[in-house]
Amino acid sequence: MRAAETARLERALLPKPLVTDETIAVMVGYIPGGNGLLGGDFYDAVERPDGSVLCLIGDVAGHGPDEAALGATLRTAWRTLVLSDVDPAEILPLVERVLVPERARPEVFVTLCQVVISPDRAAVDLFLAGHMSPLLLQDSCTELPTTSRGRALGIPVTGGWRAERVALDAPWALMLYTDGLIEATLAEDTRSAAGTDAPVPAGTPGRRERLGVRGLVAAVDTELAHGGEGLVERLFRRVRALHGGPLADDAAVLVIGWGGPDQDARGERTATLADSDEWSQ
Repeated sequence: MRAAETARLERALLPKPLVTDETIAVMVGYIPGGNGLLGGDFYDAVERPDGSVLCLIGDVAGHGPDEAALGATLRTAWRTLVLSDVDPAEILPLVERVLVPERARPEVFVTLCQVVISPDRAAVDLFLAGHMSPLLLQDSCTELPTTSRGRALGIPVTGGWRAERVALDAPWALMLYTDGLIEATLAEDTRSAAGTDAPVPAGTPGRRERLGVRGLVAAVDTELAHGGEGLVERLFRRVRALHGGPLADDAAVLVIGWGGPDQDARGERTATLADSDEWSQ
């Protein structure tokens, strides 16, 4: 009964992306941590009337219903600001103004990545608030280069967030993700069981190597070799296999892509919202 209630809450708290351009692919996913509790991971994607597409992924520090509620509040505030046509550079300061009075404790902070895709799909403006840079998926997977990383929201230090423009050559896809994926640790039999060249830990008792960004890139490359269809779910299952069971922390993923001006097929739209019971087996 608890797993069923958690699943209903998870689905209620997660949004349906508002992207009307059918040539844009949008694949989202969220799986809870192994303890079955709700977490503070959140994501969204909204297309504006001028054709630009704004994407978001974030992670509230901590784990549990308070963090889940705060994540949903911040996501709703972000969507409202986007739909109100607020300048993208002003959105993160306003979301932080919502965060500070809504958080349960003054030490709670939020990491966040906001991506603004230009109407011509040829470039993105990247805003990082203490969060990992998205992965760029083309012929292979690489981390999107960035030299501008701002502080996490809610941290009482000076400094804000500025956009970094990155040009993109079609076809392209961007993968935004939370740290539940890279915090996965590698099981001893990773190489043989998962069919990957990811490094195997040296065997130090009580310690297991983190997957990390490099390991996640390798996992994405492995799945891209089998095509892009169903990428998010396949990636979740691969990382889980590398970890050797349910992940310790929640993990959220948003993949958004464009095939180019000559694309005539509809972009893939999928959502992998696994409930705690299924993914704990």
